[in-house]
Amino acid sequence: SMILKPSSLNESFKPYIISRTGRSAIPDDFNKEDIDYFLLILPLISNPWLKARLSDLIWLQRRSEVNLALAAIDSYIMVPITLESFKADGGYCWIRALQLTRILKNAAGERIKNIQDRILEAIRNSSEKDGFLAKWLADLLKKFRLGINYENEIAEKLISLASEFNLKKDFYRARDPVGSLRLKMNKKLSSRLHIRRKFGIMRQV
Repeated sequence: SMILKPSSLNESFKPYIISRTGRSAIPDDFNKEDIDYFLLILPLISNPWLKARLSDLIWLQRRSEVNLALAAIDSYIMVPITLESFKADGGYCWIRALQLTRILKNAAGERIKNIQDRILEAIRNSSEKDGFLAKWLADLLKKFRLGINYENEIAEKLISLASEFNLKKDFYRARDPVGSLRLKMNKKLSSRLHIRRKFGIMRQV
């Protein structure tokens, strides 16, 4: 079996097991007959997790069939944006969906905007119960240069969450919430962040 590791645009699947005697499967191991069979059973698959990977796998072998990449994107983003999901491989699914939209460009239609909007909505709805989820999502937007017009809103949300973590004595999650994002915050927001730091709202221990 394979695992999804979208560190590369064209090599998004890695072997699940690597040992001294060999490894588990990778996309290049499948021949034409295998791909034909996968294509045949694809319409019968309802599980979005499996359908996304299979569509992606087939598309990697048959780049001319854009509909397969689109099906992969649509299935990948059916994975819920939750802390539990992103602790597993849910985050990788959303990263791969964004990679595919970048590759397809105009052929992806409104998908890149829809993905951005869903991530922004998840950030807005996140609470301290979601742990680092909002930060992970903000980093994801930054990685793909999305949400540029919402940088201040995102920073405000992260600062608000840091304050909530601090009140619950969760100083690890309350540490500098926006530093690694390097957001271009306006002076008003930067001043507010400075004041909160000064009074220990986001202190570390």
